[in-house]
Amino acid sequence: MNTILTSDDSGMMLASTSRILQKAGFSVEGCANGQITIAKLEGGSKPEIIFTDMHMRVLDGLGFIKQAGQLPSTRFTPTVVLATESSQQKMDNLRGVGASGWLTKPTGPQVLVATLKQLLPRG
Repeated sequence: MNTILTSDDSGMMLASTSRILQKAGFSVEGCANGQITIAKLEGGSKPEIIFTDMHMRVLDGLGFIKQAGQLPSTRFTPTVVLATESSQQKMDNLRGVGASGWLTKPTGPQVLVATLKQLLPRG
């Protein structure tokens, strides 16, 4: 089963995203902020895809993606940002540090699952 890692400091968003992904048949690990997510990755978690919020109180999405990109285990792991805004400059900044994509909240279940399936490694 594919494992998806989600990082969001909104408990409601974390629960909603996790529920959608679990219902689609994925194993989900949720973290309440970027710092916790980095610790989970350093502890051996090897997700196939990471979904992260942009604005978190402890280590925001930009900082998280930079740090995750430094880890050998997640250097090439697709990372999708979930955010409430869609500024082209922010998207460019995130892509510049390694983000694979961007979805604007609220994101419908079909779009979330379709994006995940598109980014899953084949094999």
